Amino acid sequence: MGEEAGGVGRYGKAWGPYITHFDREFAVKKSIIRGVFTTALMAVITSNPWLLLAGASFPVVYYVFQTIYFWIYKKDSWALAEPAYGAIIGAAFLL
Repeated sequence: MGEEAGGVGRYGKAWGPYITHFDREFAVKKSIIRGVFTTALMAVITSNPWLLLAGASFPVVYYVFQTIYFWIYKKDSWALAEPAYGAIIGAAFLL
């Protein structure tokens, strides 16, 4: 997931191999696919369509929390985005 997270990036910058070889738009599309793919099986097994929506939130969540992380620590990382995305997936289970 690091490639997608870096490709989505933060406000003003994206990083990683996707940006070296492709563009930011490709990384965002790939991150939506990755997010939906990781939750699709859970959605089918639990009959919970909210999981697909939560999975599709991957680029938004990572963009917001990577930007917050940069504002606080002045370096790029998805350290805050990972638990936030997990919390959204967990919340979707409760709906």
